[in-house]
Amino acid sequence: MLKNTFLALILCLTGFAATAQVNTFQNGPVLDFNLALGFPAGEYSDATNDFGLGLNAALLFPVSKKVPILKAGVDFTALWTAWDTERIREQIEVTLNGQVIDIIDLPMRVQTTNTILGGGAVLRVNAPVSSRIEPYVQGLVGFRRFATTIRVYDESDEGFFDADDNGLITTSTPLQDWIFSYGAGAGFQIKLNRQVFLHLGANYLLGGEADYYTKEDVKNFQFSFSGSGSATPGGLDPDDLDLDSRPSRSRTNMIQANIGVTVLIDDLD
Repeated sequence: MLKNTFLALILCLTGFAATAQVNTFQNGPVLDFNLALGFPAGEYSDATNDFGLGLNAALLFPVSKKVPILKAGVDFTALWTAWDTERIREQIEVTLNGQVIDIIDLPMRVQTTNTILGGGAVLRVNAPVSSRIEPYVQGLVGFRRFATTIRVYDESDEGFFDADDNGLITTSTPLQDWIFSYGAGAGFQIKLNRQVFLHLGANYLLGGEADYYTKEDVKNFQFSFSGSGSATPGGLDPDDLDLDSRPSRSRTNMIQANIGVTVLIDDLD
């Protein structure tokens, strides 16, 4: 139902663009910079209600000076859909020549984030129906990457791991999945001055099947230290941190809402 509504809106605005005069107040390349919100749709929404918050940017150029209402370019989005911090403590035996010489109570901070990165090509048609407001329609094709990233920090005063200044021991990505994505969108650009426009838009993006962890999964992650429980002085193995969890899998249709500004880089008139 929602997808059909988007398609009807796009067809309507395409009709406006086809009958509108060629003049537009965006006669050159434009740069979009937006706050982005992502919402699961279709099968993806059955698996999770996690919404994403992040940034979107696009750079578009007129295909022809004679038809500046038609622009082509690239579009990139980064969404954060889950984040969590857990603190764990491990008892580590320090050995020398096979003999236990100390037992370390090691506090660690584990930070987990879920991200969706997307990018690809975009083709946009503006419909200059007003001197201050231009609706547009666009098509997008590209990729999206679903990933879970885990960062482990040493919180001991002694700094047993060979960590960075901020205590970071290691960063790992236990799950990442790349998918092909395509879709369409529509929006409005409202003229604020000669070069800056308020931008309101939304895209319906279709995506293939992907493995991913939900926000609820991240909150319930159970971490454990799977090493031998011993270490030589000055050297502990950060790769011995285990995560035991099974990801979800579904198609990954999304609705992405954008609010921000469009900047006219260079007027071709």
